[in-house]
Amino acid sequence: MFKLKHIRKLEEIIRELPENIRGPIYEAFISFKEDVLIKETREIKDQISRVWEVLKELTEAQRRTAQEIEKIWNALKELTEAQKRTEEVQRRIKEEPALFRKTTEEKFNKVWTAIRELAEAQKRTEQRVEELAQDQKETERNLDTNKHMVQHL
Repeated sequence: MFKLKHIRKLEEIIRELPENIRGPIYEAFISFKEDVLIKETREIKDQISRVWEVLKELTEAQRRTAQEIEKIWNALKELTEAQKRTEEVQRRIKEEPALFRKTTEEKFNKVWTAIRELAEAQKRTEQRVEELAQDQKETERNLDTNKHMVQHL
């Protein structure tokens, strides 16, 4: 990509040329300069389009993450209810130990399995949130870069 500073340098050089050759060269230079600016403008527009696509992807990922968090929240509510039921069973066990021991063990196994699954889901969610944060930082850097490029034009 031809840099804007190079264009300015060429313009200075052309101004120093003898008048008899300056005119035709300057006309060609103006045409070249316009072509470069059009090309760079097109590239910036393409980059902005790509940034918007990334933002759309981030928005979708964020929506999915919110759904996953909602699922985890609902599972946590269910676990809380299961814990309450387990406490009730424990109370009954104290009253009738032999009858409820097996049932309680089965329920505890289910609860612990659910807790492990929730912990794994939470870990995956946190990892995804971290990935999204990194993607967002990358997008912001790209937007800043594009903003500076547009400002230079």
